[in-house]
Amino acid sequence: MIGTPLAPATYNHYIAEAGLWGECVRRRQPIVVNAYADSPEKRGTPAGHVPIERFLAVPVFDDERIVAVAAVANKAGAYTESDSGTLILLTERLWGFLHRRQAEAKIEHLASFPRLDPHPILEVDASGAVIFCNPAAREAVRVGQGGAGYSAGDARVFLPHDIADILHSRTQTQENPFYREVMVHGLIFSEYIHWVSESDTVRIYAHDITERARTDEALRQSEEKYRNIFENALVAIYRTSPEGR
Repeated sequence: MIGTPLAPATYNHYIAEAGLWGECVRRRQPIVVNAYADSPEKRGTPAGHVPIERFLAVPVFDDERIVAVAAVANKAGAYTESDSGTLILLTERLWGFLHRRQAEAKIEHLASFPRLDPHPILEVDASGAVIFCNPAAREAVRVGQGGAGYSAGDARVFLPHDIADILHSRTQTQENPFYREVMVHGLIFSEYIHWVSESDTVRIYAHDITERARTDEALRQSEEKYRNIFENALVAIYRTSPEGR
């Protein structure tokens, strides 16, 4: 609330002892309270905290794990389901951005010792030739080929279909790293592709995302299936709360 400043502070709370935001974690779903004073789940606020009149909190998921809670308060009018959906969308995008930044930071940290990285790493020169691939990349190719021997050209299966365009535009675009997903012997790999100006080479950092991709596809198909059932149903379908609203 404007005109009611809060002094910087850090608070540590156990979920079991937390009030409404903890209820969001315990129920694993959004919490909407438009009459805070009447809420039986509230546990009060720290000294000096702004008064709470209305409250909305949503859990932030990473797969099945709750990694954070996002909360807003004191909207001029009542919070609605639309507000909840908007906050969920915002926090999912924010968490995805943070997740990507963490992945990029990890890649940068591991870049100094690629041979020890458990994930495939390749380096490609300006002509498109693979000039380096670490043991993890060679092992992925060998296993994908049924245990057959490895030769230098085999690593090209990690190159995205538009590698020539990436190499052509590497000095003319602000996009760095590039992101691609490739299929390698039935496995799906995400790839961050960095242009290294000092050596005029491109480095590819790959991660096996097969299980995640399959889960996402299964979820998409399930959602599509039930959406079709809902849209083509010959009987009325509606959603209601436990209170019948």
